Amino acid sequence: MDRAEHARQCDMILATVAEYPGGVGISTLHDAIVARRGPINRRTLQRRLARLARDGRILGEGRSVARLYKPVTFESLLSAWKVAEPGSVYELYVPLSAEGAEVRDLVRQPQERRAPVGYDRRLLERYVPGMSQYLSDAQRHKLHRLGRTEAAGQPSGAYARANLKRFCVDLAWSSSRLEGNGYSRRDVQILLEQGRAPALGNALETQMILNHRAAIVRLVADAAVDGYEVRAFRDLHALLSQNPPHVPGDFNPKRHIWETEGQAVMPLFIEERFRLLLDKTAAIADPFEQAFFLLVQIPYLQPFMSLNKRVARLAANIPLIRHNLRPLTFIDVPELAYVEGTIGVYELRRVELLRDVFVWAYERACKR
Repeated sequence: MDRAEHARQCDMILATVAEYPGGVGISTLHDAIVARRGPINRRTLQRRLARLARDGRILGEGRSVARLYKPVTFESLLSAWKVAEPGSVYELYVPLSAEGAEVRDLVRQPQERRAPVGYDRRLLERYVPGMSQYLSDAQRHKLHRLGRTEAAGQPSGAYARANLKRFCVDLAWSSSRLEGNGYSRRDVQILLEQGRAPALGNALETQMILNHRAAIVRLVADAAVDGYEVRAFRDLHALLSQNPPHVPGDFNPKRHIWETEGQAVMPLFIEERFRLLLDKTAAIADPFEQAFFLLVQIPYLQPFMSLNKRVARLAANIPLIRHNLRPLTFIDVPELAYVEGTIGVYELRRVELLRDVFVWAYERACKR
């Protein structure tokens, strides 16, 4: 069987399982698929279900004839994660496409099986705005439907300015959490709205939150004006790196080996490449494609000595702010999924896992 037919069957199964939020047994599922979507061999169905469950694209509960299959939601994943064994497929993650699951499995190989790689300029050069695309038409259509606001047609940035307080709290908390910050959302809200840090708060974690707020405020104020100017990104990075003495604050134009736990990568820092990256961003027509392009390309290029992922998470909101779409706040995004998606770009130059995270993260943010 070719890959296209395999993918078609999996999509057919996923669509049918989604119609049964409480779970469905294999007999009922088989009959529903045959009645609504076309024939499928029962044994083939069993194999596809087993693979989809292993990849985390559906949930399987129970054994033998009593086994039920459920669609993946954040709530169902969280419920399963609380009782999961270490290494179980029910670890806190996001629903994956077949391609995303493949990338996840590759980056989870032992370090000795993952050869160090250098910066590949072709990842940026081969992307041609108007011809290349990371997000499918269907994905962009879904994101536009989710992100549409009542501010459509108003001056650029109107929606973000009207919701600035909530935006600052959510994005400062979520982005900092992805960096290991232990503050709760309530802690962040009190800090930003009342100026009070937690009694047992960490000074560096407090500064991280305050830096995020300063950068987000600047982002909202300047997104419609500055757009994709290098200066604007320098300012964004400078605000994120205020005060902590260990954080360098400027471009590093040198070839530099960057060693980070869990990564096998040796990136190259070139300011000229960053200008090309921003020029291509500006030439992309769709705001969600722009957002994901920045989320992929900035951490891969690593134009700054540090904080590149933080810059990328905030910068991904520039096109959304400019088009009065709901922002991307990274609420509830599992750290492991985000990190592995980024490593998939670093080591394999593949975006599918990070794309799964991006699409799920935006849907989650809109629901919140």
